[in-house]
Amino acid sequence: MEQNTLFARFLLKLQSRLPNEKLLIGQPPNAALTVSAKNYETGDIQVWNDVVELTIGIGNMFHCHFDPTVFVNDNISREKAEQQCIDSAVAFVEEFLAERTILYVRYSDGKPGMSGIVNRQNEATIPKNARKFVWSGPIE
Repeated sequence: MEQNTLFARFLLKLQSRLPNEKLLIGQPPNAALTVSAKNYETGDIQVWNDVVELTIGIGNMFHCHFDPTVFVNDNISREKAEQQCIDSAVAFVEEFLAERTILYVRYSDGKPGMSGIVNRQNEATIPKNARKFVWSGPIE
């Protein structure tokens, strides 16, 4: 794996932040990285190497994009923007594994529909008819 890619730098930082977590490295078309589920209902955390961005999914219910161009402005270089993107993606995974964030999912016809992630202190903002998940499994 080329060491200077967005994904390679993300992986190095994630490994340094989570030294005790088993990270499974994959090959396209599969996820580039998988953290195996602690609970089958929550599902695996998967990271796809989309070259210009990172896509992080949780189970089959949620995914989000980490795109360095979001961080670019007149005062921030492309390199610094990429580092901010990596830092944000690593923090996202760390927060979910530490159960400081909650994944919520509203279902439609038995299939996942609208979903989101909130910090635990904002749990009251989750729609009442949504199911809630943390890394260890569903919560009430």
